[in-house]
Amino acid sequence: AAGWDEEQAGGEQDGDEGHGEAAARPDRPRPTESKGPHTGEEQIPEEVIDFLKQCEKTLVLMAQAEEPTEEQKMLVAALLEEVQPHVLALARHQRCSKVLERLIPVLDGPQYSQFFAV
Repeated sequence: AAGWDEEQAGGEQDGDEGHGEAAARPDRPRPTESKGPHTGEEQIPEEVIDFLKQCEKTLVLMAQAEEPTEEQKMLVAALLEEVQPHVLALARHQRCSKVLERLIPVLDGPQYSQFFAV
């Protein structure tokens, strides 16, 4: 890991013109500049993540129940509306993807279609 930092600090800036350790080892990818851990990915609003996590218990109960209550159905509709714009980013999120896995089985036909209409 220290090699990555040393290459970025020294490497091409000292006139190496790409002849550093990464250039000598073509099997090793060159380090790239990064603006943060979410470079190139959609930033998920914290309130969406929090809402999804809060709904997880209800989704577990719904999966165990024979018939969901009207309140649970309303919660699923609200949850679906909230996550729809961010569904791909949420699917890549380690914790949120697990909650989405719990959501899918409790969706009715139209909701299922809406969920996958990305």
